[in-house]
Amino acid sequence: LPNGKGVLFTVWSGALESTQLAVHEFATGRHRILSSGTQPRYVPTGHVLFTEGFALYAAPFDIDRLELTGDAVPIADNVEVNPTGAGQFAVTPHGNGILGYVVSSGTGGRDSLVWVDRTGEVGETAIADPERGLAAFRLSPDGNRVLVQTAQPRGELWVYI
Repeated sequence: LPNGKGVLFTVWSGALESTQLAVHEFATGRHRILSSGTQPRYVPTGHVLFTEGFALYAAPFDIDRLELTGDAVPIADNVEVNPTGAGQFAVTPHGNGILGYVVSSGTGGRDSLVWVDRTGEVGETAIADPERGLAAFRLSPDGNRVLVQTAQPRGELWVYI
């Protein structure tokens, strides 16, 4: 977390359905469960984003008390989540509000990346590559570039501007 008080992580017990979000507090050395879900990421709006099932959620988070302060609300459906629980979404780290996620086709194919604005409106498809598929991606800090790892051939990297 940006204040250095702790770290968010996923508790994995071997099944995606039983994953939990947790926080480890550096001062005490303790961790506690926050919610069900996987892949927690703190965003500068004071929320934690995470996936549960194939949906992306946002929950208000008090970064000083290291706890959720309200209910999670869904912000996107059909988000690709791989079998290890890694949700394929990213947010620019400096709070300019760019969110991207890979749309799940439900058949294991991952072929499009979409942008979502601060109001929750899904924009046009940012990247579509059904031939190679999208295995993973990362946004540049300024949101002007995206690094994509292809599914076929595995591990090929592309930078889109």
